[in-house]
Amino acid sequence: MRAMSVRSTIGALALVALVVSTPFLAPAAPAEAAISRIGGADRYEVSANLSRQNPDRGQTLFLVSGTQFADALAAGPVAASEDAHLLLTHPDFIPGSIVTEIRRLAPSEIVVVGGDASISQQVLSTAATLAPTVTRIAGPDRVANSFLLLDRMLQRTTPQRIWVVSGGTFADALSAGAVAARNGHAMLLTFGADAAFQSQLAARIGGVQGFSIAGGEASVDAGTQQWLSSQRPTERIGGANRYEVAVAINARYTTQASQASMLLANGVNFPDGLGAAVLAGARGMPLYLTQPQCAGSAGVAGEARRLGITTTIAVGGPLSVSDAAARLEGCPDLGAAQAEVVRQVNAHRAMMGLAPLSVHPGLQSMAQGWSQQMASQQSMVHSTTFCDTTFQMGFRRCGENVARMGSASADGVMTAWMNSAGHRANVLNAGFTSIGVGVWQGADGRWYWTQNFGGF
Repeated sequence: MRAMSVRSTIGALALVALVVSTPFLAPAAPAEAAISRIGGADRYEVSANLSRQNPDRGQTLFLVSGTQFADALAAGPVAASEDAHLLLTHPDFIPGSIVTEIRRLAPSEIVVVGGDASISQQVLSTAATLAPTVTRIAGPDRVANSFLLLDRMLQRTTPQRIWVVSGGTFADALSAGAVAARNGHAMLLTFGADAAFQSQLAARIGGVQGFSIAGGEASVDAGTQQWLSSQRPTERIGGANRYEVAVAINARYTTQASQASMLLANGVNFPDGLGAAVLAGARGMPLYLTQPQCAGSAGVAGEARRLGITTTIAVGGPLSVSDAAARLEGCPDLGAAQAEVVRQVNAHRAMMGLAPLSVHPGLQSMAQGWSQQMASQQSMVHSTTFCDTTFQMGFRRCGENVARMGSASADGVMTAWMNSAGHRANVLNAGFTSIGVGVWQGADGRWYWTQNFGGF
C-alpha cells in the first residue's frame, strides 16, 4: 500500500548564512566603482530614459519594435552613424513615455524600421503627427531589413567593417552592436550565406575592409564564415557563452571607456539593452551583458579593471540587472549547493542511525523542475503531482520539502529545515531511500528550494 505523502514548507526567510561555493570567484570591480542605473517602469520608459542620456545632436529618430528585437539590433549602428536617437514602440501604438520623448526631441525625420507585422500603420499615423517626415524601412524579412539599413548608412558613409550576426539569436548582436556604433561599423543579420545573401552583400562591399562575426558556429555557421573570408579578411569573436562573447568583443575593440564608465545590460531578456548600443556609440562606452541576478562572466570584472572603470551603469530596473549583478558579484554554484544539501541530510541521518539516501536522477530532475517553476511564479507552493510522479518511478513512499530563502546557502536552508518539525521528519524518515534536490533563483532575488524523497 502506498504511504501517505508528507509535505513541509519553509516560508520566506531573511538573508541567511554563507553561500556554499561559487562557480567562479568573480574578481571585484575597482573598489571606487559606483553604481548608477538607467531604469523605468517598463521597456519603453527605459528606452526614453536612455535617449535622454544621449546627446541631442542629430535631427533623426529611429523607431523600432519593442517586442521583436532583430530590427532594433540592426538599426542601432545606423542610428549612431547619423547621431540619431533610437526609441522602442509597441507594435500597435506609441506609448506615452515615447511620445513625450519624441516631442522633446522634435525630430525632422522619424525612421520606422520594420513592416506592418512589426509596426502597424497606426504607429505610422501617430508618428506623422510628431515629425514632418516619416520614412519606413521594410523588407520581406529581418535579413532584408538589415540590408536596407546598410543601404541607408552607405548613402552617408562607407563603413570599414561589417559585423555579421545571427538573425535568430540576439545576445551576441547586442554587445557587437555597441562596438559597431562606437566605431562606425555596420551590422547585418544572417541565417546563412545562401545565394541571395551572397549577391546582396557582394554588391555593397566596395569600400569595406573586413568582416567580424559575433559568436560561435551555433550563431553564425562555418559556411558563412568561409564565404565571407573569400570576399574580405574575416574574424570570428566567440566565447563559451554570450557573456564571454561580450567580454571578448570588448577586449578586441575597446581600448578606453569615456568617463571611465561602462554599460551593463540583461543578457537573457533584451528590450532594455536595445537602446544601449546607440548610447554606447554616442558616449564612447563599452556594453557588457549580465545574468539578471549575478555576473554572467568573471571577465567583466577583469575588463572593468583593465579600463579603469569607476562607474557601472545598469540598464533597466533591478529585475533586469540587480544591484548584485551591477557589483559584478559571481553566481553561486548550484550543483555544489545541491550536493552539500544531500551530504548534510545524510550526516543528520547517520547521527540517528539511519541509512543514507542516494540521489535518484528522476527525483533530482523533478525537484529541479519544481524549483524552477516556483521561481518563475515567485511563489512557494507544493507540487500537486509530485507523489504521482514519484510512484510512477516505482517508489511506494513520497515526501516533499520546499523553502524560499535569501541565498543559495546549503547551510542556511538545511538549518531552516532541521529547525522545523515537519521538514525534519521528512529528512529523518526511515522509510525513505532516495532524494532529489532542486534550487533556482526567481526574478525577486529569492532562492527556491525543493527536496523530493522516495522510498521503496
